Amino acid sequence: MDMLVQNGLDSTSGEYTSIKYSLVYGGRCVRCKEWCRLPLITPCRHLLCHECVSIDKTKCTYPGCDNLYEMQSPDTMARPENPNPK
Repeated sequence: MDMLVQNGLDSTSGEYTSIKYSLVYGGRCVRCKEWCRLPLITPCRHLLCHECVSIDKTKCTYPGCDNLYEMQSPDTMARPENPNPK
């Protein structure tokens, strides 16, 4: 959540509250609409299930978004905020 705020998400917004709620209690993937216990949040703030994220590891798979990003792999060096990636 801190990274999203650093990238412009207002911590007092409804979007922030919705994302935080989904991380704590689970939520629906915005792409396939399936419920997932722990949705993944893309840098463009889309909540996706593991299957939908796995479709393409270089960009957001939400229809019409295609925001480019790089998924962290356990084979790469861990980031300080995620020392043990899975």
